[in-house]
Amino acid sequence: MKRKIVKQGAATMTISLPSSWIKKNKLQSGDEIDLIEEYNTIVINTDNAKTGQKYVFDASTKKVMTPRTIVGAYTLGYDEIEIRFTDPAIFKKVQETTQELIGFEIINQTNSKCILKELTGITEKEFNPIFRRFFRIICEIFDEGLEAIHKKDITSIENLILRDKDVNKFGNLCVRYLNKVGADNPELTTTYIVMCHTLEEISDHFKEILKLAKDNKISKNETETLSELINLSRNMYEFTFKLDETIALSASESYEKINDILAKEKSFNPLIHSLLSSLNTRIITLLGMQAPFSK
Repeated sequence: MKRKIVKQGAATMTISLPSSWIKKNKLQSGDEIDLIEEYNTIVINTDNAKTGQKYVFDASTKKVMTPRTIVGAYTLGYDEIEIRFTDPAIFKKVQETTQELIGFEIINQTNSKCILKELTGITEKEFNPIFRRFFRIICEIFDEGLEAIHKKDITSIENLILRDKDVNKFGNLCVRYLNKVGADNPELTTTYIVMCHTLEEISDHFKEILKLAKDNKISKNETETLSELINLSRNMYEFTFKLDETIALSASESYEKINDILAKEKSFNPLIHSLLSSLNTRIITLLGMQAPFSK
């Protein structure tokens, strides 16, 4: 055990902390830590983010999983990723994947390996603005997508499909931040990580609907149901940043209404029906995750 001085208002107290915890969190003499009161429990938290971690792997063993492995290492909080390979074509996949990793750049490349490294400190950012931007991009794609479908504006639909890369970039950055630093309230870190993955799934489902709309494979009735879902997504966004219980109740009623439509409607394209149903479920799930914290 090692002693640590903690300031708590005007009072000063001495506590003992496990040396393994101090080493893991890279604490030095004079560093500050936070004491967070949660009911009858005190949570000890440090602002020190995980730094200096390196992940090395051989692309010849990961094969088609190489891009996912890179993204996985990034979101887990590694600051440097070394990819070894024998096939030069792998480097093109690395380049494409790096475009979805905010703050990471290729700093070294040879015929047999390349190294990605974080060049901007994640601790200099704040989570809430990043998360809000991530969420807003999805809402913008929903709103603009519905308008483009109504107008049969194929060019706009194609551009919105491409914006899924922006969703991936900010989603990856959010999860990376949560794994390295954590949420302001530590007990919400896991909830936010699940929320980020769910939001990416919601965006992917809407992208598939846009692809069908691009090929003129969405009917008027299907579009009207999609409009109801987009209204529900607005409730989801508003509730997330206000945690107002009245918004959650209104959203629950909308969810039930859409469920009834999908249960009774037999003329929908089976694929579109499945996508709409999945969107409805994921949006209400997102609301449900936050319901215990509503006011």
